[in-house]
Formats: sequence, C-alpha cells, structure tokens
Amino acid sequence: SLLLERDKEVRRMLHFNKLSSTEPFMKAYDKAIKHYHKTRNWQKAAKYFEKCLVMKPTDGPSWANYEFLREHNMDSVASNYPGYRHME
Repeated sequence: SLLLERDKEVRRMLHFNKLSSTEPFMKAYDKAIKHYHKTRNWQKAAKYFEKCLVMKPTDGPSWANYEFLREHNMDSVASNYPGYRHME
C-alpha cells in the first residue's frame, strides 16, 4: 500500500477518486437542507445549494430548492414558511 501511494500516477488516481465521490456533494446538500428547514437561515442554505450546483450542475433537487429560496428573497420569515413545501 505504501509503495503504491509513492507512485505519482496511483496517487493522482486515488486523489481523483476521492474528489469524484459523492461525499463532498452530500455534505454540502445536508448543510443546505439543515439551514433551509431547521435553522431557516435561507441565505446560508442558498450558499450551500450553490456549492452543490457547482459540483453537480444538473441536480434537480438542488435547483428546485435554490430557485424556491430565490423566489422568496431568501427570507423564511417574510414568506411565512411553515417548515415544509406543498408540492402540486
């Protein structure tokens, strides 16, 4: 294992595999949802959704939530947000 990690090509592959994992995306998404629903700090939630969209530009849930926040000027108080969204 140590010998493999000394090889530049193997190190690059290991690094790429870490970067291409879904872990960074899921961490950002979890933080976005936390700020969206629990703390209702929509400005912070939007920043985390933006990070998600940098990592996965075609992620539908991130886009839908981000657009919802923008439509309500990232203000959960003014929008009378009840803590959930009714989808029609």
